[in-house]
Amino acid sequence: MITTVDGVPVHYTTHGTGPGLLLVHSAGADNATTFGQLQDRFTDRYTVIAPDFSGSGGTPLPDEPLTVDLLAGQVAGVAREVTDQPFDVVGFSMGSIVAAALAAARPERVRRLVLISCWNRGDDPRQQRLLALSHRLADLDPQAYARFTALSVFSGPFLAQAGHEAMDEIVALITLGTGVRAQMDLATRMDISDRLEHITAPALAIGAAQDHWVPVSHARETAQRIKGCYYEEVDSGHMSVLERPAEVPDWSPLSSTPDRRPAPRPRSAGGDRDTARRPCSPHEERHTLPGQRSAARKNSLEGHPMTSPRSADAATAASRTSAGPLPAPAGRRPDGHR
Repeated sequence: MITTVDGVPVHYTTHGTGPGLLLVHSAGADNATTFGQLQDRFTDRYTVIAPDFSGSGGTPLPDEPLTVDLLAGQVAGVAREVTDQPFDVVGFSMGSIVAAALAAARPERVRRLVLISCWNRGDDPRQQRLLALSHRLADLDPQAYARFTALSVFSGPFLAQAGHEAMDEIVALITLGTGVRAQMDLATRMDISDRLEHITAPALAIGAAQDHWVPVSHARETAQRIKGCYYEEVDSGHMSVLERPAEVPDWSPLSSTPDRRPAPRPRSAGGDRDTARRPCSPHEERHTLPGQRSAARKNSLEGHPMTSPRSADAATAASRTSAGPLPAPAGRRPDGHR
């Protein structure tokens, strides 16, 4: 389907029925590539809204340079076409920036917010140099660029366990076109740090401990800047869903399957259970979350769906070579305390 937002035809799909769930994809991929393998987990109880913002999928670049507000306006415009009710938003990587900007600008529209591999400013010298190197590699040797990207978005243990065939399939999906370059350029010059304090929806930020593209310190800082934001950390590279596919149902805040186990909660020195997450803003009465188990854990967002290159065969092959899912990490607060 297509809807026009600010003069740009924006492509989107919808699946399922129920309250709205807006998925905001990463740079360098469209929504089907990023979230396609996860959508079926939610379509039995949510209307999954999956737009492609400018430069991805069926949505062209505008005449002017990309901005966070432009992309946030596009995904908000698509959501407006689908539902007039508040909706949940899940954003991954670049999509987390767009999702956070939307939540800050339209708090009455966003019911809950999940930010995966998130950051809030593009001024990190290491990130900028990594992107510059990627662009240079793409110009000189597209195959080398694709392999470099594949090596940098996964953790060392995963790469050691994944087979060559699975990695070759993933490499084949990676390209750097005009749209990707425009999105990466935006990633290096954006700054939404002063907007995060305006987010009022219950929020969960997710960091990946071995993320080379979005250092986990950025996810922690983002969580600190959002009032009452929960924070979780997984021991993986940027593409967590391929590294830890068995954990996706357990981490997802929007899944309410009967066999879900509680998110890990560390014990304090005194033996009492300490919270594994920072408490969210006090919206319990207005925002009731699925899968609640006690009043003490009311308003808990229990995890996250994550994204990956869409290749079912590659994902299956990679996960089969794995020694199995790593133990779920204890929740960590942004200040580093457990």
